[in-house]
Amino acid sequence: MGFYADWVAPGRQIGGRWTNAVPKECDLFFNNCYFIHNIAIAGEIARVLGKEEDARRYDEEARKKRRAVHAAYYDVLREVYVNGEQAYQAISLWAGVIPDGQRAQLSNLLALLIVEGQKGHLNTGVLGTFFLLECLLQENRNDLIFQMVNQRTFPGWGWLLDQGATTIGEQWGGLASQIHSSFLSINSWFIEGIGGIRMDPDGPGYERITIRPAVVGDLTWANTSYDSIRGPIVSRWTIADGRFELEVEVPANTTATVHVPACGVEAVREGGRPAATAEGVASARLEGDRAVFEIGSGRYHFETELQGAANG
Repeated sequence: MGFYADWVAPGRQIGGRWTNAVPKECDLFFNNCYFIHNIAIAGEIARVLGKEEDARRYDEEARKKRRAVHAAYYDVLREVYVNGEQAYQAISLWAGVIPDGQRAQLSNLLALLIVEGQKGHLNTGVLGTFFLLECLLQENRNDLIFQMVNQRTFPGWGWLLDQGATTIGEQWGGLASQIHSSFLSINSWFIEGIGGIRMDPDGPGYERITIRPAVVGDLTWANTSYDSIRGPIVSRWTIADGRFELEVEVPANTTATVHVPACGVEAVREGGRPAATAEGVASARLEGDRAVFEIGSGRYHFETELQGAANG
């Protein structure tokens, strides 16, 4: 695995020459985390295919490598991986390298690295940006993604727009290729984060769907859809006069778990009646600041008084 790991982080490549490169251990750590994730995926695939023995073998291999990589690259005194930058903490969380008992601590540290360390900016290159976004989405920290996306100063997408960019270049600084796939990974966040449309791993191929819209920042509406293999999935929401409304469309022969920001299940209505007893709603429960509904295929209209922003 001899590639440059988090390629072209801000300030790390000038005029096509690799400059101010991170220590080699950063590349090795990054690449090993990605390798571990691939092994874990192989285990998931084997389990879906009913190959339990293969699944157990891949799972054990991933566990062994996680322990080895953590032991080799975690700085116990500083409580960070390798050089302590965003990309390496994010990929460790995403790949499950950090032990469960330390996960919350590292997640909090990553938030500090963004909010305080970089004043709300990201500090990642091509792959680091992808894994940072994936990690924060996994952690339901859409508030942090929103903060980074809305920065108008370097580095970030807003800064690129203010420089007159009409395409995405290879580097944050605008050098080298002027039309590249480097930083397009933000696109999926509009569907999976703001719209909240995600595949449930317990129902591969969108047999089961999660819809968990992110009510963040000053956003007052979103209109998102995804053409899945099962059919179109739709999540539209609006906020007006303190009221949150969510329209959901679930394809035939699928089910969905819908998370509505609310103070309680009884505070949510669907189609003008209590959501918990509405047609198509199989069950309802409260999880933190979300009322959660298990629903079948069809069209639904949830509404509730919005008590406060729900970042996740």
